[in-house]
Amino acid sequence: MACAITKTLSKRAESDQLEPREQTEKVDEWLLRSNNTLHYIAKLILSSSELAAFAVERCRLRALEDSPSFAREGPFRSWVFRVLIDEALLIMNRHHPSNSADWNYLSSTTPTDHSE
Repeated sequence: MACAITKTLSKRAESDQLEPREQTEKVDEWLLRSNNTLHYIAKLILSSSELAAFAVERCRLRALEDSPSFAREGPFRSWVFRVLIDEALLIMNRHHPSNSADWNYLSSTTPTDHSE
């Protein structure tokens, strides 16, 4: 199921660009509608409702700041979830450094060569 913001951004990208204020409003509207889902995902990573709320707020701010540079190569929703996961991992590294090793391994994109 494609999200409405991706469809709106894609349609506008084909013909003309969204005004920055209009794009910010659309992104903010989608983020507010998705707040419970974002909080749930952050809480799965952080195991704390307070830290999850903090991660969601940081994600929201970053998404609003960076949405004009969103490449539109993939779904907007996936991009926001990646931003949320990155923010949650940053928070985890600060608050629970001993628990972050497994998550950092899972989130790394560079394969490790163990042949040596």
